[in-house]
Amino acid sequence: MFLNKNKLIVIFALFLMVGTVHGATFNEFNPNIWFIPSIQFSNEVVISPTNGTISDALKVSDDVLLLPGTYTGEGNTNINITGNKRVHATDPGTVIIDGEGKIKLFNVEENSSLNLTNLILTGGNDSTGDGGAIFSNGSLNINDCILENNTANTGGSVYINNSLFSFVNTMILNNTGINSSDKGLIGAGAGIYIDGCNGSIENTTFENNGDLDPNSYVYGSGLVINGTFNVIVLNKNILSNIF
Repeated sequence: MFLNKNKLIVIFALFLMVGTVHGATFNEFNPNIWFIPSIQFSNEVVISPTNGTISDALKVSDDVLLLPGTYTGEGNTNINITGNKRVHATDPGTVIIDGEGKIKLFNVEENSSLNLTNLILTGGNDSTGDGGAIFSNGSLNINDCILENNTANTGGSVYINNSLFSFVNTMILNNTGINSSDKGLIGAGAGIYIDGCNGSIENTTFENNGDLDPNSYVYGSGLVINGTFNVIVLNKNILSNIF
């Protein structure tokens, strides 16, 4: 049984700048460059780990509140996002979405958006593809989340492709880029791989991201920014990533 509410969320992005870069065009900090458009969500649905799945809830609402606990298995992982969607918890550290090291968590389709708040995303895996927890071709907004122990060929936790994004008050921890020659890089962007995007990273920590093989070279193990774009990073903390 789903519980319905009505809520409004307005999402703004600041522009920040940093990273390992290929052919990037940087701008000085200017909060007036652009904002990620405000999105109004309605008909909030509330579920628990034993009462419904994230996928089913997103079929009936664009706004899903997760009660405390761990969400895993079919319907809670490998979720395709179409349209504008929000998945969130009331308090940080109380909700885990776990791929159990077997499967990706979210795929964001083109011309769609996913907004995540107060979640722990862990155990996402795409050992032959990109983005262990999230692969995004659409707008991606992550606030007050932890992305840890995810694995992919490129973009161990998140791969963002030609789209808008923002990360605010988020931790990118212990994610893995698999040792391979994909895109001519070795396990590139074990934390986050950004490819030809506009977006922002604010108050976000990258720590202990790297490759499964400690003797191999990982290009941009914490963060890779590739292509021509406007990306601005403010107050980042990049610590002890495994290069």
